[in-house]
Amino acid sequence: MLSKSQETLLKQVLSRVSEKLSADEPLNKQACSTFKFRRIELQAYALYQSGHYSEAKRFFHQMLISKPLKQRLWMGLGACLQMEGFYTEALRAWGMASILDGDDPAPHFYAAQCNFALDDLKQSRYALEASKKQLKSENQTLRRKIAQLEHQLRGATLTGESDR
Repeated sequence: MLSKSQETLLKQVLSRVSEKLSADEPLNKQACSTFKFRRIELQAYALYQSGHYSEAKRFFHQMLISKPLKQRLWMGLGACLQMEGFYTEALRAWGMASILDGDDPAPHFYAAQCNFALDDLKQSRYALEASKKQLKSENQTLRRKIAQLEHQLRGATLTGESDR
């Protein structure tokens, strides 16, 4: 949940950026200063965390027009798309995030979740294996999530769900 001051600030930022969002124009140099860009990014994450996925998605998309090589922006966009149930589109974002940081196991895991949701169990297994290969000792939370999804995959296979 956003505090009242965060909500007020968010509404101000949204109104200033909405024209550019509608026109799909990149943010200008003033808006792209490191400090201002980071504030916009934080607002996008705040929107995401408060369940406003569509609004957050617009922010991530806008920032990606200006800075397409920022892996964390692709992660944000992918998360929004996945939460909205746009799994095929989310897979594209997870793919870009994976390309931009080939050592990060998270994009592969989220791609596995999307493929599972799309009933593509084979691709889900491939993505899980790619994620597991990149796990490091500090990825304990992700390791548990992978184990849960593997369990779901085994259950889906046993019940005869599709395995394209």
